[in-house]
Amino acid sequence: MVDFASNSGQLTDWPGRAPRGTPDAAAVALLGELSRLLARSPESRAADQRVAIILRLSRLIPPAPRPHHRRVARALMQDTASWHGGQVFSLADGDIVLLCPPRRPEGGRVTSALTRAVGPEALPDMLRQLLRMDTPPGFDPVAVWPVATHGQALHDDIQARVAQQEGRRVMEEEYAGQTEIMDVLGSFISSAAIADLLQRQTAVLLRGGGEGRGGLLPIYQEITFSIAALEGRVSSAATASADPFLFRHLATRLDLRILDILTTAAGTGGPLDVTRADGPALHINLTVQGILTSDFARLAAVAGAQPGRATPRVAVEISLLDAVADFAAFDRARAVLAGNGFAFVLEGVSYLSLMMTRPGLFDAALVKLDWSPRLAEIPEAERAALHTALREIGLDRVALHRAETEAALRWGLACGIKRFQGRHVDAMLGAARIVGCGFAKGCTLRNCIERAGATNALGRTDCLNLALLDATVPQGAALSLAAQSETIQ
Repeated sequence: MVDFASNSGQLTDWPGRAPRGTPDAAAVALLGELSRLLARSPESRAADQRVAIILRLSRLIPPAPRPHHRRVARALMQDTASWHGGQVFSLADGDIVLLCPPRRPEGGRVTSALTRAVGPEALPDMLRQLLRMDTPPGFDPVAVWPVATHGQALHDDIQARVAQQEGRRVMEEEYAGQTEIMDVLGSFISSAAIADLLQRQTAVLLRGGGEGRGGLLPIYQEITFSIAALEGRVSSAATASADPFLFRHLATRLDLRILDILTTAAGTGGPLDVTRADGPALHINLTVQGILTSDFARLAAVAGAQPGRATPRVAVEISLLDAVADFAAFDRARAVLAGNGFAFVLEGVSYLSLMMTRPGLFDAALVKLDWSPRLAEIPEAERAALHTALREIGLDRVALHRAETEAALRWGLACGIKRFQGRHVDAMLGAARIVGCGFAKGCTLRNCIERAGATNALGRTDCLNLALLDATVPQGAALSLAAQSETIQ
């Protein structure tokens, strides 16, 4: 619950940076309402118990605020306004302001337990939870200002924002832009030659003692489309992955192309050959619906038709969001994978979803926990709950995904995690290859990392040791985290 009297916030925390554009209609409307309130007599104004609940989305860490977060936040605030006699104003810079009594007026509509959960007292904490992973350390994304004491300050700030604006497109146009890029990319995916947009990334098992001392054992290579490269092929300011629900729509189209590309590459001996008996296993990302297509059945037939081996060395990664969207379809897809000898990997598991669900019950061969710097800052009580959740899954079945920094690896090792995937792992493997390669004299670390991530001949052209590039790391490579960091730098 919120103590409105003590949670008014500081004026210096107010963003005050208004994007350029046409005058903000919502801000002008809010100014009009505030002017009406301020024009009342001092006694009437002092008796006004309304508060302004301000969601400061413009101050979140890019790429936040994410479109779906903004939509959910606005829906929550609008629901509160509808039930409690308030008004919602979506400002052009992304901030949202709710003017509302601090609690349900006497004689108002009777609310259910669910409705009370989004009442004015509970709303700020719900919004903080929604935006928790995108909030800068030490910053509160929600400010609560009593109108009686802060009405004039709020009025002056909104007026300053409007005065700064020379023209501004409406925020809702961003949603249309997101939909538009999905249509453009969908058409491009269906018609263009996009095999060269595939990339691969190697995950490793860090063997040995603490601090990562011991061997680097490659355990799989994930094959994905480079969404950034796809976006670079079309002319649009929007990003395809900003909204996960729209991205799922695009992913179903990507499935068919990647299945076709992998089926064609089978038996070629190249990086995309699902029949290769050497090197790390291959992981491919597919939707539940993609697994249930005839295109997947053709790939499964090709991958399984290998002399001397009954099952393919291929795993399919399904996102948690996709798995829970339709449990019946997910069960059918998991049965298809098992029937064809494909391992099932659960990916897209964030810290918050790990704490709210039980991924271990999916019976996945591997669960990929997404790294976030916020994991290193969680309170002690939540840290204990996190360790309990990881142990329930089994630490030998957990990989820390998006391990982009040394801090991510150190955090994972401290938790007992030994499997890692991310850009810092790419750099570790690249450093190990350069140290152990006899042809690396003219190569930079970046050269080696980019060539290892390429799946086409053009991206690997300048490498004179393709066998080592495909092996991902020299035999018996052993680097401590400290040693590899010095090599990377």
